[in-house]
Amino acid sequence: MDNLHKDFEQGFGKGKVVELRDSDAYLAKHGVRFGRARKTKTQRVAWLWPNWIPLGGLTFLCGDSGIGKSVLLSALIAIVTRGRKFPDGAKAPRSQVVYYGIEDSIRAALVPRLKAASADLDRVSIVEPDFSRTDTHGPLFKGLPEGIAHVAEFVRDTGARLVIFDPLADFVAGNTDLNDEAAVRHALAPLMRLAEEKELAILCVRHLNKRSEAKALYRILGSSAFAQAPRAIFAVEQDPEREDGRLLLCLKSSYAKKPAPWRFGLTAGRNGVVRVEWGERVEKEAAEAMAEAGEITPGKLEEACEYLGKALSHGKANASIVLRGARDHGISDMTLRRARKKLGVKAEPYWDETSKKLKGQWIWIAGKEEP
Repeated sequence: MDNLHKDFEQGFGKGKVVELRDSDAYLAKHGVRFGRARKTKTQRVAWLWPNWIPLGGLTFLCGDSGIGKSVLLSALIAIVTRGRKFPDGAKAPRSQVVYYGIEDSIRAALVPRLKAASADLDRVSIVEPDFSRTDTHGPLFKGLPEGIAHVAEFVRDTGARLVIFDPLADFVAGNTDLNDEAAVRHALAPLMRLAEEKELAILCVRHLNKRSEAKALYRILGSSAFAQAPRAIFAVEQDPEREDGRLLLCLKSSYAKKPAPWRFGLTAGRNGVVRVEWGERVEKEAAEAMAEAGEITPGKLEEACEYLGKALSHGKANASIVLRGARDHGISDMTLRRARKKLGVKAEPYWDETSKKLKGQWIWIAGKEEP
């Protein structure tokens, strides 16, 4: 009789609890930990930003190009380096930040935005890869997964609790196929282990693809592993009620109930540097509407495009009137926004020629449809 049948004869398959060997025995033999759930020590989840950014795991920040992801990062860095409060009132643990970025964006955008946000620049350490530095084995700078060595060293030397990759794809080894699930998991695995071991928040920026009919969670560029590996994912979307407004939406939260979205605006200072102005929490009904917006079908989008094309048949129209008409036709604001993007519709403030003043309204101008 084989071992399986012996186990059943002894009652293993009949509800009897059989005593297991010590977990180390299984670890030495099979390379796995194996034991009873009752003997497993539970662990409380620690947070950098409660319900949004956990410590001990990866968090992804996603959004279309130019939507304001990096501006939001500057605001979050300022909160963490100063130990200020997040928009919901939760106080950030004051910490060092390690930022992986590309040279041009650092000098032209990141540092000016950090200054505009009043971040503590002495608590921000910037990593700039120099790909021209080589040895006999090639470039000195190694991308993930091999590059985990320098990430761990910078965390150790600074004592940082927040590490940012902006964008993540620039710091993954060049021979990694970002559309291959196994390759992506292999690249991210050491980053996930480091986050857990050091109780770090590792925040990675990813772009979205142009599949406007798909849910935002499935629009993250590359393999599905990019949506599966993070413990939390949030996205920046256009606020349908304000041209200069944005919505911060939680797409995934493995450790907590998804928090309600937050509104924020992008405001330019005297020197033209853009910064975040936090708004209010979106009410539950609005939050549900935003979630539904990710389920736009090709038919709904086509209907919105057809309506918008007719509304702008004369070249331009008052945005408020077009919005009101769309709602009357059962077209949501988010669907209309995606139709605007697809048709290349531009917006500009309404200028009254008689009074020579801006009237606080917006005009939508017909554009060129995306290919």
